[in-house]
Amino acid sequence: MVYSNKLVAVVKVNGNIIREDKDIVHLPYGCEYSILLKNLSMQDCVVDVQVDGQDVLAGSRIVVRANQEHELIGFLSNASITNRFKFIQKTDKIVEYRGDRIDDGFINISFQFVKPNISYITWKTYIPPVQFRNYDVYGSFCCDSSIGFKGISGPTGLTGPTGPTGPIGCVGIPANLTSCSVNQISQDEGITVKGSQASGQYHTTYISNLETEKYNIILRLKGYTNTSQPVLKPVYNNTKLTCSTCGKTSKSHMKFCPNCGTSLI
Repeated sequence: MVYSNKLVAVVKVNGNIIREDKDIVHLPYGCEYSILLKNLSMQDCVVDVQVDGQDVLAGSRIVVRANQEHELIGFLSNASITNRFKFIQKTDKIVEYRGDRIDDGFINISFQFVKPNISYITWKTYIPPVQFRNYDVYGSFCCDSSIGFKGISGPTGLTGPTGPTGPIGCVGIPANLTSCSVNQISQDEGITVKGSQASGQYHTTYISNLETEKYNIILRLKGYTNTSQPVLKPVYNNTKLTCSTCGKTSKSHMKFCPNCGTSLI
């Protein structure tokens, strides 16, 4: 899991979390994958996602609620998921047609936190808390919940506005990702393309001001291991690893064989 400033990002295949090597994720070519985001902060978080330098949210931004998680399974268009993410080999023919881009193979997740809402009450003046409203239109922020704040009473007996209450959390779209198909390969670079069709609807929400500071998490997808061997199947967080040299089985977090020292990644 890659963690930065209270946001966790992982790549999942077939519903399982893929083990990373620092910020590198090894995937077989032909795999469909998703990106799971978890907000560990007490503040809501607004997220942009770029894959291979492309804005996969089509100009929108995802709101990941405080202490909630959201799984992005594919490309967004008009507030709907259209196709899943699919990782393929970047062949010479592909490079000849679309070019060799410097950010191919990279997932860039940038995010900002929402400023905390603070209500001020004096003896004679009551300032109610900010109230959010949802509209049944598509816009720049995506979330499925209605948000509101209950009013509070000041010393003069005034009561603030009330808003709808309900579960707070972003749309979670279950993904039954297809199995990976592996072909003969000769290059270790890969790109993400549109995979199988998928469905899922997002809704608009409006939030308060964002903090000025912006953070990034960057993941790199590779189709070869550190020992220049093709990745034949995903290595999950709970996968036990078998040494290719001596055959010893090790726990999933081990990077080198404790018996002979061979790299397990």
